[in-house]
Amino acid sequence: MTLTQRILLVFFLFFLFGCATATTSYSPENTDSIAPHIYDKDYSTVFIKAVDAASAMGWQVIFTDKSTGVISAKTPTNIWTWGDSVSIRVSRIEGGKVRVNVSSGTQSQVIDWGRNRRNTISYLGKLDGLIYKIE
Repeated sequence: MTLTQRILLVFFLFFLFGCATATTSYSPENTDSIAPHIYDKDYSTVFIKAVDAASAMGWQVIFTDKSTGVISAKTPTNIWTWGDSVSIRVSRIEGGKVRVNVSSGTQSQVIDWGRNRRNTISYLGKLDGLIYKIE
């Protein structure tokens, strides 16, 4: 194998298996971010529906802690990804309302091709559907 071929192979492998993490989450500085959703519901209801929404997405719910509002999930592996890590944070805010923040990150790929943003938008849509079905 020539030096040029080796360099190209290393570049290709770095691109394919790079250690960078692409993440989509809410940040006030990033106007392209997806804002958290706010619900005028009780905390317990929103937390349970947040877990249900992750399951309904076909994601594996790995960890839940109602006392801290933390939910961790993993999307399934497919031809495009080894699976994404999704973090969901449910928190009480003023006025008796509940805020849900979602962050999706790709651990084993340099580029996520917009998948993490789609994970976040789809999840929040699913959660909205479950929350507003309650009424």
